[in-house]
Amino acid sequence: MFYNLFSIILGLSSVLLVLANEDTSNTLNILMPDAVANHVDDYVCSSFELDTNKPTYITAFNPSATSKDAHHMLLYGCTEPGSQKKI
Repeated sequence: MFYNLFSIILGLSSVLLVLANEDTSNTLNILMPDAVANHVDDYVCSSFELDTNKPTYITAFNPSATSKDAHHMLLYGCTEPGSQKKI
């Protein structure tokens, strides 16, 4: 079973995702909580739950960070709910 849940791993960044489903398009602001890098190339991981009642598609990313703050993003769809527990 696939949960409409995804994780974003960023090096100090926040991302604006444009989500589109069958009925409408919505914008969802996803900001990394308390993102602080202690070292160069640190990674930050967070999971965010989406509405499971409708299929959702990510159609655009609008990063609010600069390349000085973050130079790439890894995005994963998850098969089970994530955790907000700090690791």
